[in-house]
Amino acid sequence: MNRSRRGGALSLLVVSGLLARSFIGLMGTDLGFKPDNVLLLESSIGDGLYGTSAKRVGYYRPFLQALSNVPGVAAAGGLRYFPMHARLATTDLQIQENPLPASQLRVVFWNRVAGDYFNAMGIPLIAGRLPTEREMWEDSNVMLVNATAARTLFPNGQAVGKHIGLGHPHEVIGVVGDVRQSGLGKPPSPEIYELMGQDESTGILTIAIRTRAQPDRNIARTIAAAVNRYDSVQTRPAAIPLKEFLGRTISARRIAARLGVGLALLSLLLAALGIYGLVSYWVTQRTSEFGIRMALGATGGGIVSLVLKHCLRLAGLGILAGLAASYFAARLIASFLYGVPALDLPIFLGAPLALLAVSLIAALRPALRATTVNTIDALRSE
Repeated sequence: MNRSRRGGALSLLVVSGLLARSFIGLMGTDLGFKPDNVLLLESSIGDGLYGTSAKRVGYYRPFLQALSNVPGVAAAGGLRYFPMHARLATTDLQIQENPLPASQLRVVFWNRVAGDYFNAMGIPLIAGRLPTEREMWEDSNVMLVNATAARTLFPNGQAVGKHIGLGHPHEVIGVVGDVRQSGLGKPPSPEIYELMGQDESTGILTIAIRTRAQPDRNIARTIAAAVNRYDSVQTRPAAIPLKEFLGRTISARRIAARLGVGLALLSLLLAALGIYGLVSYWVTQRTSEFGIRMALGATGGGIVSLVLKHCLRLAGLGILAGLAASYFAARLIASFLYGVPALDLPIFLGAPLALLAVSLIAALRPALRATTVNTIDALRSE
């Protein structure tokens, strides 16, 4: 029973260590954009009133301009499928300069951008240029691609000036930085960005608003007032910080990491109590032996060493059983880990050492008690 408890404690230590390391690595992931000082608005204009591209452009062009003019706002822009959102879209495409058979067309993420989105999100321009105001809002046949698309779709990564076929040819005028579309734990995929002036989809945008300073309640109220003045029906006036949105996307991993750490600490406590109980019972059963040893010249240090060696044997048996269980537990959670192998050597070495340390600390009090045995009483009992 106690051996299985110690084995279970080790398994929980290993699993929680892997989850914690994975979560820490996840939090340090390069997002591809700068979430500081960014607020998000969700906007969805109905097809009944805005059923054509011209009407959608007529709605969003002055709206984003109005948001950009709010005091304290540095840039505002929108995206049809926001990174790490539930909504994502893909398409296959043809490179005009290097045509492929239909069966070999590349599938990439597709998106539509509006206004000053890339500056609002802090996504860098790597090559070429960003669209002009006229190109953004008037029907021009230009687009942008991300760095992964440039690298994987075009020879030597030279995408600027090339043409992508999406119904009709679009010239690539710029390459922007990669973002993690599907989640922090997934690498960036190729992505292309059409412009709002070419909009043929429904009028749904996630609007990013970059403020010049850390957004506070005053600027949030000012933005909400600007939204209400423009349209109090189609867009939610409550802007949420981008960091809050990102926190929601990793909440499950955060909860799993915290739960794992909590269970591991509880299991360590139970293992310590188990070791303490076993060693205390063993010391009590051998009281006479310790008295005789001390009568024959054994020192207190020798008695403590004897007790602690017994503790190490008990803990070692549990650790051996726990390592086997930890191996299978780690393999089970491998798909939840980011940047950490399931058989991570530091965790598989550190967890047993932590359990050994806790076991020795738990056994120290019974060991010290063994040195206080009255030698005469012990001899009389024999």
